Amino acid sequence: GLTSAVLPCGTGRDAARAVVERLLRDLPALTAVVVHNEPLVDPLIEAFEELGIRVPGDLSLTAVCPAPVAAAARVPVTSVAVPAAELGARAVHLLVRKLSGAPVPGTTLLPPRLTERSSTAPRGR
Repeated sequence: GLTSAVLPCGTGRDAARAVVERLLRDLPALTAVVVHNEPLVDPLIEAFEELGIRVPGDLSLTAVCPAPVAAAARVPVTSVAVPAAELGARAVHLLVRKLSGAPVPGTTLLPPRLTERSSTAPRGR
């Protein structure tokens, strides 16, 4: 089975190092990490490398952030970009409809954009 964990993490090098140490302690078979806080991308990669974990050789890393941020990382990071402008426009549209008494859908889906880069690979490559 797949084991997953969601860990809160502050910002900066020390916070990244602490969360990496916790991940490796709690999940020794860890093969992938998804980062949702873009300023942590480089500090996390650095912390893993300092502990002998290669990105992507031993660990795949994906970030939920704008593509330019992920591309400029220490290791170009595979990214999932949320269409922020469309998300905001859709939210305003739905709010206006709701305030005017018009029906609004229960769910609105917006497709994210996956950009594969060199931070993801099968383990050992």
